[in-house]
Amino acid sequence: MKQLLSGEIPLDLKSSIVDATRYLSPQDADNWLNLWVEIWNGNPEYEAPLRLLRIAAEYHKKQDKTVLLSLPAEERKIPLPLLKLQEEDLLHM
Repeated sequence: MKQLLSGEIPLDLKSSIVDATRYLSPQDADNWLNLWVEIWNGNPEYEAPLRLLRIAAEYHKKQDKTVLLSLPAEERKIPLPLLKLQEEDLLHM
């Protein structure tokens, strides 16, 4: 979690978010998310990364930046570069 709050995204999660938001259809992004949840659910180390991946998949499907509001405030900025959003986008929600 400390790594996430510092703005660093683990490489495996980063590639999954990129895959989910750039290369996959919304349905495939949901399937990708479900696979990660199946593997890592219940592992405290992956609670925050799964939250971020869930938001990335939801944003990809809805194209609605307000989905970021479901993240704790301190985590909202973390996925912005991968979702091709700016910090200013958070101000206009």
